[in-house]
Amino acid sequence: MECLTAQEAAQRLGVSEVTIRRRIKRGELEAEKEPTAQGYEWRVLQPVTLELPPHADTAAQTVGLDGGKEATALEGTISVLERGLASRNEEIDRRLQLLSREQEITRTAQLALPATTSREEASAQSSPNQRSGSLRWWPRLVSRLASA
Repeated sequence: MECLTAQEAAQRLGVSEVTIRRRIKRGELEAEKEPTAQGYEWRVLQPVTLELPPHADTAAQTVGLDGGKEATALEGTISVLERGLASRNEEIDRRLQLLSREQEITRTAQLALPATTSREEASAQSSPNQRSGSLRWWPRLVSRLASA
């Protein structure tokens, strides 16, 4: 087995060094710590036969060092995400149907309402606080106080 630094393994797989460290932490890559003058350094254990050719495309590189475990995991993740997407699309379709029904009910209700004339609308807007045919509050108060 060949030992690679995290940086070398990242270059061979076409991923970042951080991704290699994550894969080591999750147990997806076999690695060991080696002491150095500055501390410890991770060495990724890789069989020589699994080395990817330099012209391999990036999709093939993602399968990489772990012998296809990651590809299997990714396929499972993809299927879960596809099912979730399908259920959300169904929910969106259901809500669109409900919205269409509500809009139709609203249109029907608007057509059933009596049409107001422009004079009625104008008078309603011009005097919203004034009661028709009655005095303002203060003359009524003065007249009550005067009669008392």
